[in-house]
Amino acid sequence: MRTGTTIQLLGATVTCFPLAAAYGGLHLPLTLPALGSLAWLAIVNSIGALMLLFVLLRRSSGGAATSLLYLVPPVTALLAVPLLGQPVTTSIFLGMAVSAVGVTLVLVKRKVRRPAR
Repeated sequence: MRTGTTIQLLGATVTCFPLAAAYGGLHLPLTLPALGSLAWLAIVNSIGALMLLFVLLRRSSGGAATSLLYLVPPVTALLAVPLLGQPVTTSIFLGMAVSAVGVTLVLVKRKVRRPAR
């Protein structure tokens, strides 16, 4: 897992660093919120997410592991309520239900009946 994560992060760095230098600059304000955001993005979103994906891929199929990505929008919508003060609407619950049903259909293992010989 460490090797795969390292290779992916190095590939992203080689690709993104020149583009960032050419178009947006590499200046980072040395404030606590900026450094905290950078640490969160680097550790949790990059390294942690890739490690979690690799663990899921070892335990299940690729389809089952990536189907969990459909749960990101519903979880984000729920987190937006306390963090951003957004209201919960009917469409949010409808979207959550659709996502939950889809992920459940992928993750539930069906017993396949084999015909008798």
